[in-house]
Amino acid sequence: MKTLYIDTHLYDIHIVLLDGYNVKKEKHIINEKYNSKFLMPSFKEVCDNENIDQIIIINGPGSFTGVRLGVTVAKTFAYLKKIDIIPFTHFDVMKCLTKESDVNFGIDDKNGFFIAEYKKNILSKPIYYVNHSDIKKEIKDTLVTNVSIDYKKIIDFAKEKKKVNPHQVNPVYIKKIGVGND
Repeated sequence: MKTLYIDTHLYDIHIVLLDGYNVKKEKHIINEKYNSKFLMPSFKEVCDNENIDQIIIINGPGSFTGVRLGVTVAKTFAYLKKIDIIPFTHFDVMKCLTKESDVNFGIDDKNGFFIAEYKKNILSKPIYYVNHSDIKKEIKDTLVTNVSIDYKKIIDFAKEKKKVNPHQVNPVYIKKIGVGND
């Protein structure tokens, strides 16, 4: 089974084509401005002449523009090609790659953190956003902000998730949209 993994939730682009658990093609654009300029050529480079069975899309939280770009490309491609699509938050990915049952995850967007707090492997409260200046030290000191990507675990996690109609995939926005806040 060929799986296309798309992650544009912050400032990077990660497009990975997996054949089973093996990476067949991949393209990573790191910290570039104007990712809209790089997304489609990267997508084409990875997906050209491939028969894809399912798409895993990271639908947030993160940069409004980054999330919107990835979700739009994934939904459009899934709809046109009649491909199954599985939306994950980046916190879903972090959780499936972590063994700890009580853990606080943070995604740093340069101005603050998106935070997900887990107790006994369950999200204990809704995901929230805190500016760097407002975050409490006891939370900041416990945040796991980086995990090593293991596509085998992500593919296995995807098997447990529900595939959805592309029209039902929505971006996960946590903070209010504002000029200069992206």
